[in-house]
Amino acid sequence: MADKGFTLTATCKRFMPFLSPQKKRLALILLTSLLASAFAIAAPVPIKLVIDKVLAGNTPSAFLAQLTPAGQIAALAGASALLAALAALLSALEKTISARAREMLTRDIRLACLDRFLALTPLCTTADRQGELGLRLIDDGQQVARLFTKTGPVILRYVLVFLMALGALAWVDIWFGLLAAGIALFLSIMVRIAARPLSLAARAKRTRHR
Repeated sequence: MADKGFTLTATCKRFMPFLSPQKKRLALILLTSLLASAFAIAAPVPIKLVIDKVLAGNTPSAFLAQLTPAGQIAALAGASALLAALAALLSALEKTISARAREMLTRDIRLACLDRFLALTPLCTTADRQGELGLRLIDDGQQVARLFTKTGPVILRYVLVFLMALGALAWVDIWFGLLAAGIALFLSIMVRIAARPLSLAARAKRTRHR
């Protein structure tokens, strides 16, 4: 049975008082990450229209029908560049907001840890008051802040990019989409199999080094 003290749900509940003041920033991180992923996936679409439509002598849309073939290519290339630029700008904005939220969350967690250490009485065991343990827990607080402000949004962004890319592949050719889905399923199974032993080994290593 999994240790309930180390589940993601328990971690979120435990650190919810620290996350609540940063909820607006966390929402902005998720929003900018989502938009950046969407624009990054959509950026090659105008180039595909150039290859599939314009170069083949067809018109991609009624609006572009008013332009010459050279004008259509220029317009679609500009649209692709604009989408790529928006994706880059939103990605940079997401990193800036994430860094600020991580800094403030790390500060709050460290202050809470320090308050806890200062509240310990001399009657506590030496292991509970030693500086090495304090530094370890303070560093762990930074890792928790990184989990919620960087690692989590990055994982979400990769999941969204994968789903969008999978849809794009299925749009181009259904067999490409099925092949990508099969590869992703196989890798997910392999990660699931290896995750538990790796987690136990990492926890045992940290226990030995205390």
